[in-house]
Amino acid sequence: ARGGEFSGPVEADTGKEIAWRDGRAVFELATLEEVLAQVARYHPVEFEFADPDLQPIRVSASFDTGNLAVILNTLKATFPISIKQIDGRRFVVSGAKKPA
Repeated sequence: ARGGEFSGPVEADTGKEIAWRDGRAVFELATLEEVLAQVARYHPVEFEFADPDLQPIRVSASFDTGNLAVILNTLKATFPISIKQIDGRRFVVSGAKKPA
């Protein structure tokens, strides 16, 4: 605690914490920025946000860390975002355009 006192034990979600051993990443109300930062740990990619207002979007999901295309397609299908690859390793995240 702030005053230097010890607090009681805290229950941990060990299933979530060790999911990476099974090739999964589990997110509970993580920001989109945090999710994409974790994805970049598993793939040689970088994500840039064209619109910083998209960074705090909350994501609760479980992904197979080995399949970048499925992760990105799931995020695009679930949230009002567009993720476009601009070169071999860089992606830009922007707001999805509404159909005319």
